[in-house]
Amino acid sequence: ELQKTLRNYKIGNVVELQVVDLSAPDPQPFKVEITLQAFPIPDQIAQMVIPLVIGLVYLGSGLWVLSLRRYDTTGQVFSTFTASVAIAAAGLFEIGTTAQLTGLWTFSLAMAGGTMVHLALLFPREIGPIRKRPFLGWLSYLPTVILLLGAFPTLFNLRDPLAYILPWRYEYIFIGFAIFFFVGMGVYHRFTAPSPIARQQSQIIL
Repeated sequence: ELQKTLRNYKIGNVVELQVVDLSAPDPQPFKVEITLQAFPIPDQIAQMVIPLVIGLVYLGSGLWVLSLRRYDTTGQVFSTFTASVAIAAAGLFEIGTTAQLTGLWTFSLAMAGGTMVHLALLFPREIGPIRKRPFLGWLSYLPTVILLLGAFPTLFNLRDPLAYILPWRYEYIFIGFAIFFFVGMGVYHRFTAPSPIARQQSQIIL
């Protein structure tokens, strides 16, 4: 609807918006006049091109690993992780503009955290409990499921438009924990792995 409305205007036109400050104690609508401007090239590069290139690099690396280790759990988890990061990175601009892929972006964000935790349990070598009971690795997706169940109902909630902020914040926290856990496991393998190859791979990660 917004895009359809904006097609009737040109660069330099002044549009009037009715805005509500939901953070105010007593939200009241007020009008704001905005002059339409061309999207600067540096901002296009920073907000569109660079995230897209990062996403393509992650996607390409995931497809390459999947082509080599498609039947291996580590390869599958790594490819899922890179695909999730690729969607999250490439979708940043879309989230701040049309927001048509908000659900997919929210899903990819939570999946990035879950797959990173799972990958830390598998690479550069499986930890003992995972080696004996592989199904335990899938428990790393339990926080992902919980986060998504809490996040999806808040998306496009017209009665409470800011309801999505807290679930997204929880997803950011989960990703932060996943990064910390992944690095911590890398340090653990760097000094405890019996295989020189595993220690070297851990050093490369760090």
